[in-house]
Parts: sequence; structure tokens; C-alpha cells
Amino acid sequence: MCFTTSGIVPHLLKTLGLGLLISNLILGSPPRTTPQSGLAGFVSGSNDQYLVEFSGNTLPKDLPVRIAGLGGRVVQSIPEIGVALVAGLSLDSADSLASQTDVRSVTVDDFVTYSDKQLKIPNARAIGPRPSSASDPESAVFYPFQWDKRAINADRAWEAGFHGSPDVRLAMIDTGMDPTHPELAGLIDTSSSISLCPNETPLVQQEFPGYPDWTDLYGHGTATAAVASSNSNLLAGVTSRTTLIAVKALGIVPCRVSSVFLGIIYAAQHGADVINVSAGAFPISRPGSRNFLHIDHLAMVYALQHGVSAIVVAAGNEAADLDHSGNLVQELCDVPGVICVSATGPTNSGPDYLGPFANVDSSSFYTNFGASAIDVAAPGGNLSFDNAGNIIGDSYIFTACATTDREFDSAGNLIPGFCTSNGITTAGGIGTSFSAPEVSGLAALLVSRFGHGQAAQVRAAIENSADDIGKPGVDPFYGKGRINVGRALGLR
Repeated sequence: MCFTTSGIVPHLLKTLGLGLLISNLILGSPPRTTPQSGLAGFVSGSNDQYLVEFSGNTLPKDLPVRIAGLGGRVVQSIPEIGVALVAGLSLDSADSLASQTDVRSVTVDDFVTYSDKQLKIPNARAIGPRPSSASDPESAVFYPFQWDKRAINADRAWEAGFHGSPDVRLAMIDTGMDPTHPELAGLIDTSSSISLCPNETPLVQQEFPGYPDWTDLYGHGTATAAVASSNSNLLAGVTSRTTLIAVKALGIVPCRVSSVFLGIIYAAQHGADVINVSAGAFPISRPGSRNFLHIDHLAMVYALQHGVSAIVVAAGNEAADLDHSGNLVQELCDVPGVICVSATGPTNSGPDYLGPFANVDSSSFYTNFGASAIDVAAPGGNLSFDNAGNIIGDSYIFTACATTDREFDSAGNLIPGFCTSNGITTAGGIGTSFSAPEVSGLAALLVSRFGHGQAAQVRAAIENSADDIGKPGVDPFYGKGRINVGRALGLR
């Protein structure tokens, strides 16, 4: 099973600092294989762990005895959704368990990793520092490059005093966060943040003694978080005061698939108002889909029923037509109440990435689409091509570049990642991974306006205020439209 960040850039691309920088582009491709010599000391646990779902979403009282009778043990019970994590079962025992009348499904709790393919991007011109302030995001150093915030009218919201509230909590189900990054420091609720990827904890302790287990070694979680909420030193986030909760469910080493749904439940139980999931599986066939994604569904429904005002998910980057691909579905978008986001972006950003920004609301070449799946669209960056397939135009979402990133070299040795090795804290990337937190940032602003637990009101405000782009009405690429932060907040 391949789990992919829904960003076409796990290590980000096109970096802007006070020097000339470059980075990578990833396009959905087969799973990256990390040399096992580099993982052997960190990946623990076998693949004989299972997700067991019971009828009626309730766990039987005799669960431990029944599992012990099959030669296994209960690792964790999740009564909120009627699921248990069970280990130690043989294949025959797992089949026997699945045949029991009150068992709905038995699914391997496998390890998951990312996919990527790299592409060099040309250098960008640096600009000099300017004063910045959380109450004046437009003064952020790289704001001139941030076409995305202007496209969604976030600047109008800031000018009207909408900067978010520390009382509103946004949980990022991702690869963790860089706890010391200048754009995130002070915004992260460190006491509520958590790692659900124990295999990566020894790496964090080895590389960053004293840092929390949820430290981001991949860079993706840091990048997506800063799109939604940032101190506005170098970069403007949609908000500048929203509290962030880091929920590490993915990493540079494989994590269990269960970490995603456990993260969603954890976030709901720790006061998250908004949950952002900028990761997802490749679109899969609906028949027989009672699998780990189905359990993610159960967790999302639980969260929406227990005070979470919005769950925002990325639509994915396979350019898949989810309306006309047989039984193909992007299952994280297939949950009632979840907001599924496609990507938009200019087809060109000018010679210095400062404009002119051409066709700002173009549907991004990679985004999944389909009126049955997409709720709204938001900026995610874009590329344009000539008839020979050469890149002739580009646009990026500029955001935080983790100072804690690491990667494995070809020999399996752990080395500094792209951001760390270049000594940078700002980068640009493309993907629906970045579209989702644009919407999550807006959802956080709406919670600060409407109050906690107003999921229907938040969703309606996001959808009803969106700019109707593309085909009139619901459009397969834009859903109900590209979000408009100012209009959603009642500004004219």
C-alpha cells in the first residue's frame, strides 16, 4: 500500500531565501524505496497487526479472551468506532476471526510510505528583508510572491482585522512540525501535539536530542501548517493567530496505516476545531472497499459528531476523473461532511515569480476532479507545458521549509534534507496538499466568527461564498467554486 502526501512536493520546491535556491517536484509515481540498511534499526513490528471492525460499531466484552483464543493479543481498543488493533494472529486465525458473525472486516494494519519523483526547478531571485508582523501579514518578506493569498482575498480579511484566534485549534494530520521554525514557533500547542509513528521516534532523538517526538523529519507537515497559520515573518498564512496541533501520522520511515484514523480521533478528543488531512491513498476501487480507508471514514464521522467544525482533505494529484473512472473513488473525499479540495494556480508567474500571474484560477494539471467528489477549489500551484511536454510556465505556493528535515542517501545513511542542507526556512511547492490548508485556514477564521461546533454553518459559509469559476454551478474541477476568504467572512 502506498500512501502519498497530496502535495506534489514532499521536500518542497523552488526555495526562496535570502540566496538563490532550487528544490524538487514530485509527481505521483510508484513508491519510493528507501534502502533497508537505513531503516533496519528503526522499523519495529511485523505486518501481522490487523484492524478489526465489529458490527454495530461496538466492541464485544469478551474481545481479549476471543483474540487470545486465536493466539493473538489486543494491542489497542478504539471503542469510539468499534475497532480494535490486534496482533499475533496467523493468517488462518485472521481468516477465522473474519468469519465470526459480529466481525465486519479484518484488514492488515500495514506500513505505509510516500511516492515521489524529482525534477529540478530553475533558480528564483531573492528579495531583501522587510518588517513583518502577525497583525500585518502583507508585510511578510515573501508576500509579493504569494499570489495565492491575494487570489482568495485573504488580504481583504486581514485588512478588516481577521487574523484568527488562539482559541481556535487546527490539527494537522501529517508528518509533524518543526517546533522551532520561525513561522510556527509559538503557534503550536506543544502539550497536545503527538507522534503516532513510534518507528520514527529514535531518529528524532538521535538527530535532535530534546526535541519532541512529533518533530517533522520529512518537511511536509511543516509546509502545510504554515499555509494555514503562520507568524508572518517571512510568509503570510491564511491566519496568523490560529493554534496548531501537530499530529504525526506519516514520516520518513513507514508508519502504520492506523496512525491516520487514530490521529483523527485523537484530534477530536483534544479540542480540534478543524482537522486538515493533506495526504491520501491513490484512488481505489469502491467494491470491497471495507479496508483501512473505511475505518478512516468512521473516524471522520466520529470527529464531525463530536465538536469538530470542519475536516478538510486534499483531493489528490493523479489527475483522475472521479466521475468517469468506473468505480474509482478518492475515498478520503467520500465522507459526508468532509470538505474535499482541488487545486488551482497560475499557468505562469513571470520571470521572477513576482508576476504577471497568468490565468490565476486555472485548474492545476495534476489535480483529481469530479463533481461527485470536489467540494471547493483553492490555490495549490501549477505548471504549464508545450506540445512536447516541456515546462513553459509555473507557479508555487510559498511556505515554510523545515529546519529539521532528514532523508536517506543511496547507501541508507541518514543525511540532512533539502531545507537543512541548504540552510533555508522558506520554499515553494505545488499540490493539493497546499490547497487543503488554504481552506482549513478559512475554516479556522470562520470558527472564530461563528463559535465552536458550528460545522454546518462553517461549511455553508465556505461553499456559498466561493467564486463560481468554470462551468456555472457545481463544476468537476472547482466544485462549488474557488474559495473567497473575504466574502466568507461577510466582507464586500
